[in-house]
Amino acid sequence: MMMFKSEADLLRFRCAMDKTALTRWLMRRMMDSPKQRALVKDLPQRAEKINAQLPWLEAFAESLQDQRSRSAFLRYVDYCAMRGRDNIGHVDSDWYCIPEFEFGRHGQEYVADCGAYTGDTLLEFMRFAAALRNGKYYAFEADPAHASELRNTIARHGLADFTEVYPCAVWHENTRLAFGGNASAASVSEQGSTVVDARKMDDALSGKPVTLIKMDIEGAELHALHGAENILRTQKPRLAIALYHKPEDLWQIPQYLTSLVPEYRYWARWHSYRVTEFVLYASAGGRTPVP
Repeated sequence: MMMFKSEADLLRFRCAMDKTALTRWLMRRMMDSPKQRALVKDLPQRAEKINAQLPWLEAFAESLQDQRSRSAFLRYVDYCAMRGRDNIGHVDSDWYCIPEFEFGRHGQEYVADCGAYTGDTLLEFMRFAAALRNGKYYAFEADPAHASELRNTIARHGLADFTEVYPCAVWHENTRLAFGGNASAASVSEQGSTVVDARKMDDALSGKPVTLIKMDIEGAELHALHGAENILRTQKPRLAIALYHKPEDLWQIPQYLTSLVPEYRYWARWHSYRVTEFVLYASAGGRTPVP
């Protein structure tokens, strides 16, 4: 039996596998849905991208703040290269509010929820109700139907006093974008049948405090982070950013964030057995005082 000294050695071996054999292996494992079948087509290119970035990815994994993060990150890199389903490991239930964030400790929080959907994340955050009621919840949702249901959720639960709904996409510039997709994963798309407003967060939240940014916006995360450059530089909010939509997000997003805020420390968590919901967390340690 071949032995590996570390997860990184195993990852390196797997990424070096013959692409034809890799595709055959995937075909056996991935034919249970049209979405998964579509992933097979670009798998060799995805694996090649990951393999080219392995030295940086391994170094970044070593810089993460705990062993759970390091293991999760390397296993997720393996997943991106292989599309395997047997490498998930530990699944965390503390969505977007990992204990290391000490969310709510200071008595008030100002959350920018990018991809607020119908209010599911807002309700998750309500276990910190006092901190939110003393602060503000900025809910960005581009899909018109979802934004309407989000408002219903807010009204139904009596949360209007501290929530602000922004029915727009978050982007690197203020513009209008084609938008479409399935019910739970609509996204910016040239084939989209709906045109929506898109705004830079720096402009939408100009002059407003932000203590945490959560993003799960179907691959538009890096665009949205570029549109929040001033908030990131000046307020250094804690971050919970989905990394599972594009393989290149694994290095491009942390590299961009570190270029703006070198003090950021990082964690990685897996929140689903579906091999999605992989989230990068960041904190600069202290917190900019809220005005």
